[in-house]
Amino acid sequence: MAARRRTFTPYRPPTPPAGSYDPALDAQLAAARRGLSDLQGQIGTQQARDVTDYAAQLEALGRQTDYNEADLAKQWTRGHADLAQARARGTEDYNRNVQMLTRRYDQLGRNQLQATNAAGVIRGGALLQSAAKRSENQALDRQPLDTNYNRFLADNQQQDSRLGEDYATQSQRNEASRTQQLGRLALDYAPPDPANNPLGGRRWQDRTTQLTQAMREQAFFGQDVANAKIFQASGSGWDPPQRPANEFVSAAGVPYQVRGGVRYDQYGRRLGRATGRGF
Repeated sequence: MAARRRTFTPYRPPTPPAGSYDPALDAQLAAARRGLSDLQGQIGTQQARDVTDYAAQLEALGRQTDYNEADLAKQWTRGHADLAQARARGTEDYNRNVQMLTRRYDQLGRNQLQATNAAGVIRGGALLQSAAKRSENQALDRQPLDTNYNRFLADNQQQDSRLGEDYATQSQRNEASRTQQLGRLALDYAPPDPANNPLGGRRWQDRTTQLTQAMREQAFFGQDVANAKIFQASGSGWDPPQRPANEFVSAAGVPYQVRGGVRYDQYGRRLGRATGRGF
């Protein structure tokens, strides 16, 4: 035969009968409950608004970031194009100047050849000397052109390199600023996220603390009212039933009874041996 389960109905403090205590206590408790309900509704509204505001500010920050990045990229593209155009035009000018210099010395060579031919010394050393002298002078005249062009190319490339460096630096600063703004925004407005931010931002934390404290005070106030009602009713002659002598409540709030030195919960499950005063 199966053993009988040792179930029991946990003791609940009885409610004094109407007329045995001041009815203002019930009115005060009802008002406190309405106040807590109103507070819960207000906090719920504030949290819903924060979700909307947080999303709106995230969107605005994203648009501003995109605009800044697009504007920065536009400036870099234009600057890079301007430098490329200047480089192309400088190269065209350099080639044109070299061609003109070469043409002038070619004309000089032909003129010298005609003069030498007219003098009847075309086979002499004068022609070779003139050619050598022209080549030397042409090299001297071209040297400033080469120097200026090479300096222009170096300066142009340096400006292009610095333009790229400035773009990268400003882009990093923009990203750092965006990250900082996101952090400040999340610090205040972010809703709770079980994975990354279970408590939410400061606004959520403050309201959670406010509601937790209000609920705690409501529970204590309810106990105080119940005790006051019992006290007043007892003074009027009401004799409430008492908790059974073998029934206790654990630190975790679990009711149990002790029978034969063994603890049982309200469902008849054995919890272990009792040690000292039922615990």
